[in-house]
Amino acid sequence: MVPSEWERWYDCRNSDVEGMLKNLSRGEVKPDAPASLKAFTTRCREFSLPRKPNGKPLLSWEIDGKGIKATSSSHSISITSKTFTGGLPHGMSPKKAREVDRFTALAQMLLSNEPQIKSAIDIGAGRAHLSAALTREPLLLDVCAIEGSSSQVTGAEKLVSNRLKYKKEEEEKRGMLTLKTEVLNENGIRKILQEGRAEKEEGRLVCALHACGDLTVDTLRAFVSSGSAERQDVLIAIGCCYNLTSSTNFPFHPSNISPTFAHNHLVLATQSPILWASSTSSWEAAKLSMRKLVYRARLQVELDASQGPSPSENRVGRLADSCFLSYEIFRSKALKKMHLNENDVARLEPQGDWEGFEKKFMFFWSLRCLLGPVLESYIVLERYTGLALLLQERLAVDENASRELRLELLNLFDQEESGSARNLAIVVH
Repeated sequence: MVPSEWERWYDCRNSDVEGMLKNLSRGEVKPDAPASLKAFTTRCREFSLPRKPNGKPLLSWEIDGKGIKATSSSHSISITSKTFTGGLPHGMSPKKAREVDRFTALAQMLLSNEPQIKSAIDIGAGRAHLSAALTREPLLLDVCAIEGSSSQVTGAEKLVSNRLKYKKEEEEKRGMLTLKTEVLNENGIRKILQEGRAEKEEGRLVCALHACGDLTVDTLRAFVSSGSAERQDVLIAIGCCYNLTSSTNFPFHPSNISPTFAHNHLVLATQSPILWASSTSSWEAAKLSMRKLVYRARLQVELDASQGPSPSENRVGRLADSCFLSYEIFRSKALKKMHLNENDVARLEPQGDWEGFEKKFMFFWSLRCLLGPVLESYIVLERYTGLALLLQERLAVDENASRELRLELLNLFDQEESGSARNLAIVVH
């Protein structure tokens, strides 16, 4: 429920809704907003992790068999990005290139202190953009790119082949790239980490760049249970797609106290309002997303009034953006996709100003989205603390484990500049 004073204030200040929405994307409201509304936006900012890279980890903990100690990291994260100075590889988008660039630069910085590491495993490698970059200079790693989808592996093989056609990469000095399809769950990843190790191999880089849903959790747990932490392995993991995470994966560790996450909470955690107004195209995409929600909500009211199918019985699913140019176009396309006759679904005309209602919906939905970074911060911190406990327990029971680990949480990408919403990296080294 929306507090009545917020609604009254909006009704008196709705002449510039677009400006209000852009303010909300930065977590701000106008100075004359009700105190309770300003307090809400302030709390959302305070309960969210800082998301700007500043050269220092957000958290840095030292872990050994005796315990966990929070430290003020003495080292700076100085990343010089220059992986693609000769132009983008064939098939790679500018956004993906920026992500791969920063990721490989971080790997280079970490491995400068681990000269024995000569190989890497890329979990959930997709089209193997990151894997291929890790094989290049200056890292020159032998990389095993693991993917659960055979179609993704096929696509990666085609990209690698095409790059050789578009650029004489065969003349470059490179590490070996191996593409494999495997079952990607905790047991499958643990098996990969245990069986894929060469005899006498001392340490590997384990990567997970935007591992979707449960894959991030499974990778973190398998890193511990496989014994990778004791074998001098280095881990860099960035999660993605919280909406695809199973509720059974909370809490990450039994000692953590975690609320029950419904699917709606996990969907909300994917929202990153700060990106909405980062560019003209991003702003138009954000407004389109909001309009889609309004149209779908209006159609559902009409279906309910006509005793039509519920969303679980007959889903509209994806529709082209062109279907949302007007409600009439959307309604016709959606009902056709649901195999319903337009005349069988009562057309309910909104009471009052429909355009005004649409804008009001967008404003209060945007307010709700301010909770997205709060929920994401909680999810990532819960994983971080749970991983720390698992690592400490593992080192405590292994009499041969003399390694002292550093567990860090850092912003790897600049959200606004890169367009990468998921930028929080969990690092073990």
